[in-house]
Amino acid sequence: MSLLFGTATSAESVPTASGVPGESRPTPRTLLDGDVEHGGYGGPSATYSRMLGSNVLLVGGRGAWLIDQRFAVGAAVNGLIPTGGAFQVQTREPYDLRLGYGGLWLEYIFTPHRVLHSTVGVLLGGGWLNRRNGRFAGEETLGVDVMFAVEPSVMTEVNVTGFFRVGAGVSYRYLGDVDLEGLESSDLSAFAGTLFFKFGSF
Repeated sequence: MSLLFGTATSAESVPTASGVPGESRPTPRTLLDGDVEHGGYGGPSATYSRMLGSNVLLVGGRGAWLIDQRFAVGAAVNGLIPTGGAFQVQTREPYDLRLGYGGLWLEYIFTPHRVLHSTVGVLLGGGWLNRRNGRFAGEETLGVDVMFAVEPSVMTEVNVTGFFRVGAGVSYRYLGDVDLEGLESSDLSAFAGTLFFKFGSF
């Protein structure tokens, strides 16, 4: 009987992995612990900008996972609406430019509880472009290229309802590593103005 009692006493006094008898090791904290709120949003966007001296319109969209109402991590895409031969290369020959880009979308939202608030974001990714001598598929393609894209932006948005926001912002689109005859990065990179809509759980 005394042997059993001694064994039980020894077992109780064995220190834990933390080095303190009777104290358990603390559980590591993670991004999903605690009172952090999670949501998400998605929606279309329309962007006005300039390329090669011409006014252009790009349409696209954004979607993101929203963390604690402030941090957004997701994806964004933009595509140039066909221009119908509005551009000219060094030979002054009109052509139709096709362009699209997208990638990782990161955003930080300041004071999201206010009706009117600001955000900053950046798109990091890549894209493609080609030139045609006509507007329709099957007509001669003059060249195809891929590129990388970086587009930081500053925006202001309005909480219209609990699930809908609308906003506008200014960005600078940098399209690098352009290697297509008659085109350079500076021909496609420029400031832009964007109107966007967000639908989701904020």
